[in-house]
Amino acid sequence: MLDVLRLMFDFAILSVLGLLQVAYYPSLKFFPRKELVTWFRNGAENIVWIIVLLAPGQLVISGLQLLEKISFYTVCSFVSIVLMWAYTLQFTIRFYRKIIAGAENAHEMAVKLLVANRLRIVVYTVLFSWTLSRLWHKYPFQTVP
Repeated sequence: MLDVLRLMFDFAILSVLGLLQVAYYPSLKFFPRKELVTWFRNGAENIVWIIVLLAPGQLVISGLQLLEKISFYTVCSFVSIVLMWAYTLQFTIRFYRKIIAGAENAHEMAVKLLVANRLRIVVYTVLFSWTLSRLWHKYPFQTVP
């Protein structure tokens, strides 16, 4: 059951980050600096709240999986999620704050945000794929003869 919940949280986080990476962050370079700062001040927190609601759930489920059974998968998953939290707090949040503060180099910060998000996409894709693979082997797809 925890694997299914984990898969759902992994998919949700990967979906949100993927949409940000493909549609949202690239479009930021077309905003004039003043409008970019205004948009971040007013609209970015809505996106942040989605991640803030999903990320603790993913961490809790990963922790429960680790408590249930210590394995290479559960240890790597838990450590990866904790490291992604640290990475997000260290880089992503810092870029958001600089843009919201109205930094003169807001567009440069937006580009750094795009680049910084790539690592998160890769890590969450690996975690999602790994969880999906585990579920696939645990409950193999059976065809009807």
